[in-house]
Amino acid sequence: MNDDELTQLLGPLDPTRDDPPPVAGSSRHAKILEHAMTTTLTPRPDTGDAVHEPVVALRRRPWANPRRLLAAAAVVVVLGLGLATLWPGGTQSAEAAVRSAAAELGEITSLRAEMTIVDEAGTSTAVGEFSGDNAHVVESWTDSDGLEHTSAFTVVDDTMWSESAGRIESSPVGPNDRLAPFGTASAAVLRAALTGSEVTDLGEAALDGTTVRHIQLTMTPESRAALAALTPAELAWFELEYPEEVQTIEVHLSGDIIHQLTVVGSTAGTRSIRYFDLGEPVTITAPQR
Repeated sequence: MNDDELTQLLGPLDPTRDDPPPVAGSSRHAKILEHAMTTTLTPRPDTGDAVHEPVVALRRRPWANPRRLLAAAAVVVVLGLGLATLWPGGTQSAEAAVRSAAAELGEITSLRAEMTIVDEAGTSTAVGEFSGDNAHVVESWTDSDGLEHTSAFTVVDDTMWSESAGRIESSPVGPNDRLAPFGTASAAVLRAALTGSEVTDLGEAALDGTTVRHIQLTMTPESRAALAALTPAELAWFELEYPEEVQTIEVHLSGDIIHQLTVVGSTAGTRSIRYFDLGEPVTITAPQR
């Protein structure tokens, strides 16, 4: 009996066979998609069990597959920027400063960014270039045996190229395969995080030789609910598919723009996203075979 025949035979015993599919954007839907898109197998040998690729903290590689989740939906938010509160001396309040910077970032269509992930599995990095819906991302990580790995993906218009172990493969990108533009997603996450969160201005700090204003957003049930209400395509860039794990989002402002965001989780470590070359020309081209 083959697998298809066995599946057909056991089908009537499945207690969930009559259940409707999970609603797009729900927690169950996101978790199912995350598992499907991040679990990979190496070619199966002729005999024996399937050989799994070493688990390299699967949740530490958010930029490894841009079609993990559904495409972004439009987000309509009234920012009320004209009513920004000012502290004495003309400095914007912490919340107003973050809202203003989020609005600025949401209007930017070309930029570069670097994500550094630190957790119990070690450290990994992803460097991305973004221009509208097009993107080029190179990831580097170390597996449990101490071996270093690099992979990349490039999206230009309706085609995605994946590069790994010296091989380049291409595939079409449908409208439901895309993640939200990076700047748009960043702004949406910040706006949601501000909803009901505890905002603390920690003052000035030095970050890579740059003087920044450090503002801490401590999550509350209301702010976590606002994050959960975002589309999977907006959350995936920041590994925020599980908002209940987020403790704080650290915002570092350089002037009136976002310099760095750091997502601090209860069990998932930290994810720091550094923004640079905001608004500068970025050209994404297909890789050369």
